[in-house]
Amino acid sequence: MLSILNNKSLYLWNPSTILLKKLPEIGFWEDSYVFYGFGYDQSYDDYKVLRGVCCDEYWFNEENFIYSHSIKRKGVRVYSKRSNSWKRIGNCPYNEVLQVDGAYVDGFFYWLVLEKRGKDQMLCRRIGCFDLGDEKFKNLELPKFTGHMLHVGVLERFLCLVCNHYESGPGAWTIWVMKEHGIISSWAIVANIPILFRTPFVVPLSINKHGEVVLQMGHKKVVKFNSRKNKFDVLVHKNFEIETALYTESNLSPCTNPKRKATTEAREILKRVEL
Repeated sequence: MLSILNNKSLYLWNPSTILLKKLPEIGFWEDSYVFYGFGYDQSYDDYKVLRGVCCDEYWFNEENFIYSHSIKRKGVRVYSKRSNSWKRIGNCPYNEVLQVDGAYVDGFFYWLVLEKRGKDQMLCRRIGCFDLGDEKFKNLELPKFTGHMLHVGVLERFLCLVCNHYESGPGAWTIWVMKEHGIISSWAIVANIPILFRTPFVVPLSINKHGEVVLQMGHKKVVKFNSRKNKFDVLVHKNFEIETALYTESNLSPCTNPKRKATTEAREILKRVEL
């Protein structure tokens, strides 16, 4: 089951059955940074969708010739499939959320975020964490690494973190996974991939025991990297932007009483969003 966004409406969609359910409207802001999460809450046997707004606003103060800053919108709402309703749970605690889609792992959502740290209140990249059980944001300890955090996602059902570093040579992308939630010692490096060409982002999709990693690189390409041969193979290369998503097949229906018309509606929506 996946949560997909179509213009200003949210849907729960099962790609295995092509059934979908439109969620109740809650209003949208065109100029805001909106982020989402979708997953299963085992403690309440419920599927939930998180929709948050995190909008930092800046304007130029002509009198003092400086930029002033305020945070206008930071609301967070959670949808429950069981009750078919939204509720507001407070505000987003981060200064900025850098990923639209939250990574879901074992009852938690994760995003790459910006948060003020230290005496100087410098903006630092962190991993934002949300517990579906008690519906609260929490802190997550990071592994010790050098470089820059680029992406937070899911790799083989584990939380993964992609960093880059340039200690020697052309540099490399390092992929970390966390085997146990909240246990800093469970972070482990599973791949080091040489940076042989420029790309705006890197998203790991799968990895196998032979050291082969499938990644989306940028908006138009999916590649496979063989660590033993130190070789890239291009699997997909389009002249338009693509987006990849992984899911586990299921017969669960997003609808309370699924009907045939839901399948027809799903197909029409998929045509409009070009999936």
